[in-house]
Amino acid sequence: KQEEERVLDRAASIVAPTESKLISSAIVPDASSVTDMQFVNSNQFIVALSTGTVQLWSLSDDLGAISLMEVNQWEDLHSFRSGSASCTCLAVNLSSHDVVTGGEDGKIALLRLGVSAPVFEMKDAESTGINGIAFVNTAEVVTVGMGGNLKLWDLRDPRKPALKIRHMRSESSAALLCVDSHPDQHRLVAAGNQEGMVSIWDLKMENKYPVSLMQSHNAAVWDVKFHQRYPNHLFSCSEDGSVLHWDASAVC
Repeated sequence: KQEEERVLDRAASIVAPTESKLISSAIVPDASSVTDMQFVNSNQFIVALSTGTVQLWSLSDDLGAISLMEVNQWEDLHSFRSGSASCTCLAVNLSSHDVVTGGEDGKIALLRLGVSAPVFEMKDAESTGINGIAFVNTAEVVTVGMGGNLKLWDLRDPRKPALKIRHMRSESSAALLCVDSHPDQHRLVAAGNQEGMVSIWDLKMENKYPVSLMQSHNAAVWDVKFHQRYPNHLFSCSEDGSVLHWDASAVC
């Protein structure tokens, strides 16, 4: 506990970062924006693009000079009949190194390193588009979307969600924009919504209501993350320019 407090206090004491130096850079295809990025292992990372394409990049060290090299590309992984759809989010299973992606087209795709084609694709998983996706364990992922739904999917039988929760606040259902799973207690997931609220769910509870609701942001919550080393600590960032640190020990 003392070590945890020391590390977190030290992080909080940093007022301004030291000046950083650009080591290497790469250009993604024209007309693309990077929508998400995650490391797969110590020297490879995967990138989601607004054109629906997903790329795998590698870091190489040639006599101390770090360079970037594209290793693989899953082109037009997400699309509409009328054209491209943004790959809005992705998640990496650090045990198996499998990757799942979610898109504006409502599709979920499972990718495997070294395999050029998706392992499987689940079309119309969310009719209004997927905003966030996270692994709960090696076989299950959770998604959130514009319709305010949180869905749990079993990748071994992805024909329909194993669990569906509609996030309700009063009489409205705000879009859910991001999601993360607890690194130790996999039944717990956190999500942020368009109205500035952060919610924590216990997926094992039958009543399907959040075990915690936290509202301090004044605008949409764009990301939530459990601390990987001290997962009782939850962080959220918002369009209002704030980053908040939550004590989630009461539910974690």
